[in-house]
Amino acid sequence: MKKYSFRQRQQLILFLLAVVSSTIFLVIFLRMSHSYITQQMTSRMNTVAELKINQVEQWLDQGREVAQLVSTSHSTIEHIPPPLYLQDEAYTTEEAKLLTEFRAIEAVYPYISSISLLSVDEGKIFFSSDPKLFNRVRKNEAYFLAGQQDVYMSQILYSVSSEAPILTISAPARDEEGKLLAVVVVEMALEDLAATINRSIGLGETGKVYLVDAYGFYITLPTNIQGNPLSTIAKSEGIRHALSGLNGTDIYANPQGLKVLGSYHWLPGPGLGLLVEIEEAELYQQIERAWSGIIILILSILMLSLGASYWLIKWLVAPLEKIAEVAGAIQTGDYDMRAEGEGPDEIIQLSVTFNEMADSVQLSHDKLEQLVDERTHELRESEEKIRSISENSSDLIILVEQDLKIKFINRSIRGLKTEDMIGTSVIDLAPNDFRKDTKDQFQKVFRTGKTTNFQSESQTGEGEIQYFDVRLSPIILDGKPVSVISSSSDITERMRAEEEKRQMEIHLRQGQKLESIGTLASGVAHEINNPIMGAMNYAQLISQRLEPEQKQLREYAGEIRYETERVAEIVRNLLAFAREEKKTHSPARMDDILNRTLTLIRTVIKRDQIRLEVDLPDDLPTIKCRSQQIQQVLMNLLTNARDALNARYPEYDPDKIVTVMVRSFEKDGQGWLRTTVEDHGVGIPAEIRERIFDPFYTSKDRALSTGLGLSISLGIIQDHHGKLTFESEEGKGTRFFLDLPVDNGWNSED
Repeated sequence: MKKYSFRQRQQLILFLLAVVSSTIFLVIFLRMSHSYITQQMTSRMNTVAELKINQVEQWLDQGREVAQLVSTSHSTIEHIPPPLYLQDEAYTTEEAKLLTEFRAIEAVYPYISSISLLSVDEGKIFFSSDPKLFNRVRKNEAYFLAGQQDVYMSQILYSVSSEAPILTISAPARDEEGKLLAVVVVEMALEDLAATINRSIGLGETGKVYLVDAYGFYITLPTNIQGNPLSTIAKSEGIRHALSGLNGTDIYANPQGLKVLGSYHWLPGPGLGLLVEIEEAELYQQIERAWSGIIILILSILMLSLGASYWLIKWLVAPLEKIAEVAGAIQTGDYDMRAEGEGPDEIIQLSVTFNEMADSVQLSHDKLEQLVDERTHELRESEEKIRSISENSSDLIILVEQDLKIKFINRSIRGLKTEDMIGTSVIDLAPNDFRKDTKDQFQKVFRTGKTTNFQSESQTGEGEIQYFDVRLSPIILDGKPVSVISSSSDITERMRAEEEKRQMEIHLRQGQKLESIGTLASGVAHEINNPIMGAMNYAQLISQRLEPEQKQLREYAGEIRYETERVAEIVRNLLAFAREEKKTHSPARMDDILNRTLTLIRTVIKRDQIRLEVDLPDDLPTIKCRSQQIQQVLMNLLTNARDALNARYPEYDPDKIVTVMVRSFEKDGQGWLRTTVEDHGVGIPAEIRERIFDPFYTSKDRALSTGLGLSISLGIIQDHHGKLTFESEEGKGTRFFLDLPVDNGWNSED
């Protein structure tokens, strides 16, 4: 094969490029010529549209001028007799003059079909240039109502008298004082307008202009359409755009189904759409005539380039086809085929490079297959692990998509099957009170791409509260969260354990506080008990040895005895608190304990004008307890209720009541007794409610209270494995609840 120099090969390539570039240039030129001809035709159509719009507006302006001329004409106003239509003659002298006036106007404006006068009161035509319109009533027509105020132009209407579409213009006729005499109505026939629209459009053989009203009816018919206007609805994209108030140009199918280049416009005054159209086929004929010479030139250039390109393809392309064949084989998975080094030096070098690339591709393919196999194996193992973890996990695992729909759930909940929950919203699984918060949490993860944790609550069918620790983890793809894995762990037992631990710590701290105070109280009581007893004895001796007339000293001695006895009572309470005596217990009935307590305090309560209400069922169970200690607690609660009532009601009041009620109930399969002591006193202030069980704390006068009553009562009830709680509202009253188990587990040694 003959070897060509690089210059010769370069010239051949440049020649081929020149041919190709020339062809591309010609194709671009053809497209530009198409665009140019289309733009030119569009410009001509818009010019025609503007001309026809001006002609329509001039035609309408002339109608308005005629209506205004007739309504303001001196002769018209002068010749309006009252009322003409009531006269019997065919035409009176005045009517004849007026008719002559109207006929003269119609002669000047031949498109005016009639001029009429309507009475103001009835809207009846009492005079018209068209005798057929006499005595017709138009009081409900818009042109009659609006024509009483100013010049008014109606929509296109169908005239019964002329059996053709008309445009109605009305105007008020007033005398010199401004009094309304009649309404002038001018009817304009559209034949003249149609002739004006279709005259001299200069858009070729298929070019046409026509008008449609707001309902799509033809007002003027295109030149190739026969029939009566207002009898046919015209539909097309151009008409739809025009009736929508748009102006523009587009290619669409006309009402006859032919593709046209159309220019559509909206005339808001009369409410008409104007369409200027030329068939696309005629437009393409013009374009094809422009193209014919260009196509001949293109064919000549192509014929010349074919001969020059034939041998170039044979010499240059054949080796490239071989390389392409090898590339196709590699694409199909055959990595053994290689390119042969034939042709120009550059092609030979290309073959060598291509073969090296093929070797590299084969090596990469082998490595990729190995990697895919490894990754596929790992993926299968991961899927099996995830499935195993999900199926065997005690946690509730849910895969949620961006629309918050469930894609996967590992187990059923609330009796719902997993397959029934797929595709439903995850928000529906949350309790009503937590749905908004749950939705916000999911949306936050999708928005930020960050893992979040929160706690949720749920109520079982038995009414028990369950607590869950929820973790939302995003699955990121291309840097964006595409789904979220929700993992919910049941932490109900942990929460309950933490609550029990907290209560135990509170009780432990309370016990420690009581133990410390008890040690102190025991020491103090022992230290002051003997001096107090001595003071009481000395006060007794002084009182016995005083003479009868020494009344004042006797009173002083009585005060000493009273105060020392009060101190002794404090000492006894301290000793009882400090000793924590384990008195013997025995079965007892709460009604017996309560009745004994009421026997001691009833007199005091009655003296303070307090009404006592007691509610004791007959079937109360027997409980294990230390009766004296329970009686002490009840005495303390009743005394506090009395003090609260006296503080609110110093005198008698119907609401000065202490209510005591005992009820039995069951909790966790165990029987309990609840004793409620309720008053309507001053209530406990919110700021001291947490401290009322603290030793030595009291809201009363220190002279009247030691602050140990409720603290000792709480210790007694806790020793009985019970609970002492309260509810209070300041200014309304307080309710104490004394809960004791029927069987507290005490044996004979307790």
